[in-house]
Amino acid sequence: MSEHILYKDIRSSTRKVKNRGKPYWNNELKNLFKRACKRGKNYLRFKGDHRRKLTLKMEFKTARKTFDKILRQEERKFTKERREKIQTLNTSNPKEFWNEIKKLGPGRKNTIIDNVVMDDGTYSNDPNVIRERWKEEYSELFSENTTNVDNEFMERIKALNSQWELEFEQLRVNVDDNESQHISSMNDEITIEETKRAIRKAKNEKAVGLDNIPNEIIKNDKLLTVLHRLFNTCFTHGIVPDYWAKSIIHPLLKKGKDYRDPLGYRCISLISTIAKTYSNILNTRLLEYLEDNSLLSEEQNGFRKLRSCLDHIYSLCTILRNRKLANKDTFLCFIDFQKAFDSVDHNLLFHKLLSIGIHGNMYKAIKSTYEKLQAAVRLNGSLTDWFSVEAGVRQGDNLAPTLFAVFVDDLVTEINRIGKGINIGTDSLSCLLYADDIVLISDTVDGLQSLLHCVTDWSKTWRLKVNTDKTKIMHVRKASKPKNDYEFQLNNMTLETVSKYRYLGLVITENLDYKETTNELVSSGSRSLGSLVSKYYAMDGMDFDTYTKIFDSTVLPILEYGSGVWGHKRYDSLERLQYRAIRTFLGVSLTTPIPAITGDMGWYPIHHRIQVNIVRLYCRLVKLPDTRICRKVFVWDQNISTRYRDTWFNHAKKLFDSCGLNDVFF
Repeated sequence: MSEHILYKDIRSSTRKVKNRGKPYWNNELKNLFKRACKRGKNYLRFKGDHRRKLTLKMEFKTARKTFDKILRQEERKFTKERREKIQTLNTSNPKEFWNEIKKLGPGRKNTIIDNVVMDDGTYSNDPNVIRERWKEEYSELFSENTTNVDNEFMERIKALNSQWELEFEQLRVNVDDNESQHISSMNDEITIEETKRAIRKAKNEKAVGLDNIPNEIIKNDKLLTVLHRLFNTCFTHGIVPDYWAKSIIHPLLKKGKDYRDPLGYRCISLISTIAKTYSNILNTRLLEYLEDNSLLSEEQNGFRKLRSCLDHIYSLCTILRNRKLANKDTFLCFIDFQKAFDSVDHNLLFHKLLSIGIHGNMYKAIKSTYEKLQAAVRLNGSLTDWFSVEAGVRQGDNLAPTLFAVFVDDLVTEINRIGKGINIGTDSLSCLLYADDIVLISDTVDGLQSLLHCVTDWSKTWRLKVNTDKTKIMHVRKASKPKNDYEFQLNNMTLETVSKYRYLGLVITENLDYKETTNELVSSGSRSLGSLVSKYYAMDGMDFDTYTKIFDSTVLPILEYGSGVWGHKRYDSLERLQYRAIRTFLGVSLTTPIPAITGDMGWYPIHHRIQVNIVRLYCRLVKLPDTRICRKVFVWDQNISTRYRDTWFNHAKKLFDSCGLNDVFF
């Protein structure tokens, strides 16, 4: 029958991972195990005298008992030594401490890609077919989009790019002295100090690119001058080595996705560490130029210095809360671009860089890299053939988030021009952006629909596709009000209206019910606690400092996420999760009184930690410049706090008063 089986029907490898043995296994255990096995075989094979068989049986039992005894001793010895080692590393070497902690409990299984889905829905396990299929899928993903494209518009963009490049090259730039100074410094030769700073930022023990040069090598002082000269040569001449433009894509399977579908993976791109260091220098200069000249909108907070997700979470939640107090409805649309970072057209990106005055050495340095990008996918230890990357900002590159922010920034200008947002004091707000996470805000149905039309037109012009399946509408209002049944349209598709949405990691509901928000955090925190408990039992117990450090580092950040915004009330579900962690460590039952276990453990209640986060957020808000959106929202919240009692400002003030700090309150 075997002659009728095709090669492709036979798996080249099994998905079963071999048992690597216990870490405490040694030669003594190996010899005792062989001895016990030999005695067992002698006993089972013996067919002679009954008394002799009983003797062999006793010898087998004795050998097995001796083996089991030594095995338990070695296991206890290994566990004790590992526990003591981790306890020592906790204070002496934090990085190695976490490396040891990661080894505990069930590890993450590597996905063996031994099958691939074909266009007709069938599957193939031929390694050559798998590699070719992955190459085709990712080559198409990173290829230039030619469907539904206004070719005339693209030709105008290319012609305009060429014209601007020529004008900038001949005239440099015709700007005032102040701006000229910024542009000149952006295009100046790279200094030795810039090179040093970029090298210091490089982290050790990171994955390498095609050249296999780790960051530890480039940190050698003898290479500083060499790298400085190399970077300046590339920067002033607008060239990069071919190796710098090549990326190795390492796929990680997304949760719930089929491992046989190439597009069901999250791509991690590995590029040359030297190229990343060079890119770090360019990104630092570019960001400095953008910030000094206010070229990025205040609505954009993604990957910008001294800005965070919490700023936008505070702004949005405070706006929704205050409008709800005033019995005003708010209509939100959470925009999701399909493969946003991977879909940016390079010619359009170059156009936007030129339009904001990026030219000269900086422009040539960026363009020279993007004109020769190539990638290959690593599958089961081998690479596919190389293919050209014709679209998208480069994954794994320091410049990528900044370039994407530049690319989408004029969307904010178009949205604000419509004037259909909501009022916050004397200012108006229509949208918030964190990289590609965009939320549209309006006070009317017609207003939000106008904003959606604007997004549709912009996305068609600049060739970013909106994922209408993941783009959601939310009608935020008082619970006593009915939900609006208007069907919002985007690109001739009806958008789904939802009752809750996870925005920047925090669940926001249509009635601004933070109880549901905390329940989601508890669910995530419970999974993290489960991981901690598995490590606790794998070590056969932990010392107090180790257990506390892991809990504070892995579970608490989840429970406290965004708590400076929603933490004005006490939520018992958060406390119960901490009680569970305490009971696990102390080894007590559910009937043990809470005051007893909390007193023995000495951990602060979650609610007290959350109150500290409220104070921290308040101190941050009062120090921000007046131009920041969250600062404007804070001042507006303060101004209306005399009319409404349930504002964030009043809750913060009440907290300060309870601590006797009313004299330092703003």
